[in-house]
Amino acid sequence: MERISAAGNLTIEMLPGLWRLLTDNGEQSHTIVEAVAGQPLVFTELFANKRRLPEDGKLPTQFIQQVVLGWSNDDEAWHLGLVFDPELSRMRGSRWCELARWPDPDTTVFYTLANQAGRNLALALSRPFNLLQPEIKPKAAPSQPLPTLPLKLDQWKLDQVDDEAARKKRLAAELGRAKAMPPTLRLHRSGSWVRTKLVRAVWYGLLAAAYLGLSVLSLQGTLALPTPDFLPYIGLGAGVLFILFALYQVAQVLLTANNLLIDADEPGVALRRGRRERWRLNRDSIQAVYISQVVNRRGRKITVRHGEINLLLHDGTFRRLLEQPQPGYENPLPLDGEPEEGVTPLTQADVHTLLQAAALYIAITLNAPCYNDLRVK
Repeated sequence: MERISAAGNLTIEMLPGLWRLLTDNGEQSHTIVEAVAGQPLVFTELFANKRRLPEDGKLPTQFIQQVVLGWSNDDEAWHLGLVFDPELSRMRGSRWCELARWPDPDTTVFYTLANQAGRNLALALSRPFNLLQPEIKPKAAPSQPLPTLPLKLDQWKLDQVDDEAARKKRLAAELGRAKAMPPTLRLHRSGSWVRTKLVRAVWYGLLAAAYLGLSVLSLQGTLALPTPDFLPYIGLGAGVLFILFALYQVAQVLLTANNLLIDADEPGVALRRGRRERWRLNRDSIQAVYISQVVNRRGRKITVRHGEINLLLHDGTFRRLLEQPQPGYENPLPLDGEPEEGVTPLTQADVHTLLQAAALYIAITLNAPCYNDLRVK
């Protein structure tokens, strides 16, 4: 007699024309299901009650359509059972009746034993045997390391905070006093953004001085009046406008919030100017991180024309973290086929640009899903 073990302290005994399912309570074994060629399927009262089968413990084989062995993705196990005809299924409320199972994440360890048990049961019952093979999962794209911090993102720079509080957190995690947390990230205005604004302010100042100087000298008679004679007044207006433009550039440098802190704990996400906080989002209010990109195709590559990173909140609204309005020629996206528009989960294997890497870093720190919203122009 051949014996096969199954999950739940079950054992299957098999001979030609005989199939038994036994349970072992540690002291002795009890037969709970028995199939003998040419006879009804026999089972215990307890088995009948749990499976909603006839209370007399006998089931004629004509009520059994087939014996099925299949692998389930849900619990990663092989399941052996019976499929009943419609009449009995209506009485029970289900067509399926499980007899035994074998946990098998690899799908191959218990395949032979489970297959043998299923085929022998089908022979004893004289019913068809149906084997449901595992679905072949597509191989995941090979993972690639994220670009190391800091990341330069046009007008912004993403790096890791290394202050006293961050060092204490890391030390507590290393000593086992606290749970290890992702590092606190800081998204701040780059030095090139400040220099660009100041250079523009200087140029606007020089233009204002030139327009005002020429206009004043013309009105004083030092220079000959141009024709028509109202041009000096237009020059005065242009000079005043350039002064306002210069002041606006300086005001942006002095007043625009320049630090965005991203922390898994506190403050969550906070926008600051120096020590002054402009706004804050608690981690519990954040649902996901979205990176939106507008691209166009150039040969076998597409170029990012516009990009931005937003937070999706639980109330359905979005909060923008940063915007990259300039074309990203230095970071083309290599694609094998046509770029597909839509929203897809962003994983490490899908990262092709620094902006995508930044979004994934932020999502990892916040322990939130990250989605890539691609639009083709």
